Parts: sequence; structure tokens; C-alpha cells
Amino acid sequence: MVDILSAVAKQLEGIARVELAMPDKNEEYPVITLSEISNTAGVILSGAERLSTVAIQVDVWDRQPDPRTVVKMAKAVSEKLTACGLTRFFGQLIFEGGGIQRKCMRFKCAVDEVSDRIYEA
Repeated sequence: MVDILSAVAKQLEGIARVELAMPDKNEEYPVITLSEISNTAGVILSGAERLSTVAIQVDVWDRQPDPRTVVKMAKAVSEKLTACGLTRFFGQLIFEGGGIQRKCMRFKCAVDEVSDRIYEA
């Protein structure tokens, strides 16, 4: 079973701070949070997993009166991850209240367990 969250976090470092947990209301914004939605064996060869299908959720957060910043950051996130071989299959702008803006996106890919190469799923 592969863990691509650290590789994804590294790709997103230049956009905003990246965390693996939902931000606290008093947190410094903007922030990007990552979480794994699913990680399943896609191909098994000779009794060992060879290709995993992985889905992750990326949330972009900012404390602003309008969503312009999160929309701009979400575009940058999508461009970076698409260039790495992930496919975005969900995106939604969510108004959290209290001036917090959030864009939720979900991506999927297939990962070779031996080479760690990422393929579109």
C-alpha cells in the first residue's frame, strides 16, 4: 500500500503551508490540508500488490471576505497535481462562515508499488 500524501505535500509547498489535518479557526491562513479518501489494490501480481488506486482530498482554506484567493490557489493546486498525473474528479467552493473560504477538491491516480510512478486512473 502506497502513501502519496507526502509526495503531494511536497508538490504544493510553494502555494501555501500544507497540513494533514483540518485547520483550527485560529490558524494562520492560507493553508492547504490533505487527506486520503481511499487506497485500494488495483493490480496484484504473483501475490503482491503492484498497482494501487488512490483518491485524496485537497482543501484550500483562507480567511477572506470573498473566495478569490482560494479559487486562485485551487487553480494552482489543480495545475500542479494534474501535471504529476493525478485527475481531479470533484471540486466545490464551500463557505465555512466567519470569513473562512474553502475550496474542496478530490483527485485520483494509480500508483506503481515498485517504481512509485503515478498514472492517471
